Parts: sequence; C-alpha cells; structure tokens
Amino acid sequence: MAKVRVADYITEYLYEKFCVEHIFMLSGGGSIYLDDSVALHPHVKDICVRNEATVAMMANGYVKSGSPLGVAYVTTGPGSTNAVAGLAESWVDSCPVLIVSGQVNSYQTIQSKKQDGIPPLRSYGTQEIDILSIVVPITKKCLRLENPFDVKKYLDELTEIATTDRKGPVWLEVPLDVQSAYIDTELLTEESIESIIFNKIKNSKRPLILAGQGIKDMYDIQKFRPFLWRTNIPLILSRMGLSEISYDGYKYNLGIGGIKGRQYNKLVMKDADLVIAIGTTLSPAFVGHNLEFLGNDIIIVDVDESELNKFSDVDKNIIKVHMSCEKFCGSMLNEFHKHIFELDIKDWQDEILEIKEKNRIQLKGTTPIDVYDLVKTIELSSKFGDAFVCDAGSSYYVTQQTLEFNNSQSDITSGAWASMGVAIPLAIGASLRKESGNVIVIVGDGSIETNIQELKTLSYYGLNVKIFIINNGGYISMRDHQDVLFDGRYINATTETGNPVLNFEDVAKAFGLQYMKIEKYETMKDNIVDVLSKNGPILVEVMCDSNQKLINPISTRDEHEWMV
Repeated sequence: MAKVRVADYITEYLYEKFCVEHIFMLSGGGSIYLDDSVALHPHVKDICVRNEATVAMMANGYVKSGSPLGVAYVTTGPGSTNAVAGLAESWVDSCPVLIVSGQVNSYQTIQSKKQDGIPPLRSYGTQEIDILSIVVPITKKCLRLENPFDVKKYLDELTEIATTDRKGPVWLEVPLDVQSAYIDTELLTEESIESIIFNKIKNSKRPLILAGQGIKDMYDIQKFRPFLWRTNIPLILSRMGLSEISYDGYKYNLGIGGIKGRQYNKLVMKDADLVIAIGTTLSPAFVGHNLEFLGNDIIIVDVDESELNKFSDVDKNIIKVHMSCEKFCGSMLNEFHKHIFELDIKDWQDEILEIKEKNRIQLKGTTPIDVYDLVKTIELSSKFGDAFVCDAGSSYYVTQQTLEFNNSQSDITSGAWASMGVAIPLAIGASLRKESGNVIVIVGDGSIETNIQELKTLSYYGLNVKIFIINNGGYISMRDHQDVLFDGRYINATTETGNPVLNFEDVAKAFGLQYMKIEKYETMKDNIVDVLSKNGPILVEVMCDSNQKLINPISTRDEHEWMV
C-alpha cells in the first residue's frame, strides 16, 4: 500500500470504522494537516464553526442523534482551550466524542524541553499549551501521539474507551510534524493485544500466574478458574486472592508469594520466563521494589489504570492491560479455543510439583506449641464454609503460609495494611453475614489488646466467633524486626520493654466469654475440635513458643523495612 500522511490516516480511519461523515472544526495553523485531510477526503465534510467552544457541543448533538462517535478537530493553544467548555458538556452527558487537537512541532513542545529538577516552561512553541494536563479530569482518556506508527493503536484505544462502558469524551493530541509524517500502513500492526499475549504465552516455557483480589468477584472467578484449568500454568497468589483457589484443588498452586510467602516462591517468581499478573497491586512485599523478584517479561492485567501506570519507569519488558479479570481470561480462553493449542511446559510443571511436595508444612509436634502446628490443626478441624480471620504480625504471616482452603473456607483479613487490631471487628462483621459455620479468629497476644473492648460487643450479641490467641510472650514479629535492624535492642516487644501479656482468663471473665487454655501439643487437636463444636463465642489462649521461627525468614534490612 502507498504511504499516507498520518492526518489522512486519522480521517479515513474515522470514516471507515465509525461512518463519520462530518467533522466539526475551526481551521488553524496548529491543525493545518488535519484540516487538509478533511478537505481531501471524498466522503467527509467539514462543518466550520465560529468558536471552538461549540465543536464538542455539536459533536454531542451528532451522537445524540444516532452516530456512534462525534469528532472535532481543533488547533493548538487558544483553539484547544476554547474547546474545553464543550468538552465538559460531553463529559457530564456521557457523550462518545473524540477531540483531535493540533500541536506545535514535537521539538518545540514543553515536554521536549523538560529538565529534571527544573520547573517546566509554561509555553514554548507558537500558541503552545499543555492541553492534556488541562483536559485530564473531563476525559475518559487523553493521549499525545509522538510516534506516527502508533496512530492505529492510539485510535483503537481511544475510540474503544469512548464508546464502551459509561461512554464519554477522549482527546488525541497530534503535533504538526506527526500530522504531516508519512507512514506505510502495512507496517501498522493489526494484531490485537489478546493475540500478542496469546503468542507470548504460547512461546513461554516457564510461565507463571500471579493473582490477587481482582479474581475474587463472582464474575471474575468464573472466568479465572477455567483459564487456569485450560492452561495449567503454575500459580502464586497474593494474600487477598489466597482463599479463591484451594492449595490442592489446583495442583500447580504454590500458595502465597513474596517476602513472607511459602518457602522458595521468590525463586519460582524469578525463574519464570513470563509472569502474568492478574488483579494484584504487586506490592513491594509481594514482588520486591520495582518488581525485582520477577523476571523481565511481565504482563500486568488490572481494571485500575493507576495501578498499571505506577510501573512506567521500571526497566522490564511490560505489557499493561487495562481490563477486568473476567474480560481478560475470557479473551484468553477464546484465543486458546481458536488455536486449539496446548502449552509445552511439562518440565516446568514437574519442577513446580516437586517444589510443592518438598515444601509442604510438616507438623513438629512440640510443646510449647509451634504456631504452624496450631494453625494447621485448626484448619484440619474446621468445616466446609468456615471463615478464618487473622490479625497483624506472626498470626498474619503464619496463616498465609499455612492455610490451604481445601474445604472451601474463606479468608477475611486486612490485605493492604495488615492492620493491628482488626481481627475482632472483622470477625463480628463477618459473623453477622454467616447463617452457619464458625468465624475463626487467629490473633496475637499483643494485637488483641488494640481493640479488646469489642469483646463486649461479641459477647453481648452471642456471635459464633472462636478466638484463638497466640500467647508467645508479646510482639514476636517486632522482636524479629528489631533483631535484624537493631541487633536485638527491643522496645515495646517483650514484658521487660513495655509489652506484658494479659491474663486472658480474667479478660474472658470480664467480658462474659467462655474460656479455654491449650498448653500441650498432645491435647491440642481434641481441644480445638471441642471448641469448634460449641455454639457462641469462646476465647482460647494457646501457649506457644516464644522463640518461634518463621518460614522464609526476612534476612536483610531492606526486607524488614518493607514489612514494618
């Protein structure tokens, strides 16, 4: 195909794809090639206005009368700013309108003259203004076209956004040198993002899925699970997605990852040749600073565009997909169905199964009670549909490393903050929504103090909440941090440094709760079964090892600083 100007390509694209036969405009020097493209087009007519404030208003009328898209061309500087008034009308009335604005040559823009540490220029080229910063709040999306060969990709993205979900206006800025540039349309990729990603997965030998809270919605999980089973790609979860896929229900599920994840999962994350992150914020505790726990080839899928943009400066090969889990997994399933393709990843799968089998949590059977033994025994004694609620510190880390949710239990926790003292309030709220089954709280002897007053609420309403208190002599997780960061210089972490442990039998009595103490491993299981079989709230104190060692210990100062 012959080469065409970018400006001509834009006008033809809008005509071919959306049957746009009228473009509202006021000619100007900054949009001169855009304007000329309309003059040259045999089927598109220019509607010349007297003030750019009206171009979007006219485009609104165009779409309200049945057109799928309204289009306006405006020049730079005052032409663009005039159009903002009409743009606001498009925004509040949810009208799918595309404003294409001219701009000075790329090398004369403010952006081309920005210097680190120096306030940006207010204007540089003739009648130039940073219009995109002005229109951000009243557009669904605005983009600056800098590479002429991105024109199709940008038009696809903007028009899709404008005409789907809650409709609204979008803005494309095209500098003069880009408007006038010639492109060979055969070099414009026709491959969809779904096809690109499918081919990446297809060519991968060590793919890995990371998933988080974004898979939890009913519609998302209904697509995510079939995607897993169709591909059999190994899986690592963040805390907020942990209970959605049982540990043994999907054999390639390695459980939780990150600094306090299951042992060796950081190595698996680094060894993967393709990481597909779905619905997870990829926090530093999960993937390290700047995704350093991950390999270089990464696909990030998130419905929150701001979560995608936070990785713009990372030195990785990243594909960002602004899409829900439901839509992404559905499109991937369609690709696999279309190509009838099976992944060649058996060696990787075998490696994952070996890692999983070698690192299963083993009961130690010791007294004082090991916290991992406690959590695993509680889980094995729990019933279908029970809910687990944990608090901060060691209870947070041990539960996420141990719980497997093989009996459709649920996980209720403070995900982003791991807040101290949330367990009892969370459990009270959760129990009011459960018609049957236990809400099982696992909380440290220090964390419970921060909202201990709500034990009165719990006892007053007689809610079916079982509270297991890990008595290990204070804030064991803080002692762990202080050992590494301050060479064992403790403060507010032990009885001697300001954190004495309460007499929980007296606490239970004061708040009108049943009380039990578990002291020996030999009787622990029977005690737990007895507690879970009773109705109503019970406070259970479990005497645990004050020198508890955690799996996958945090060993560096940086890692401790991420977790504190």
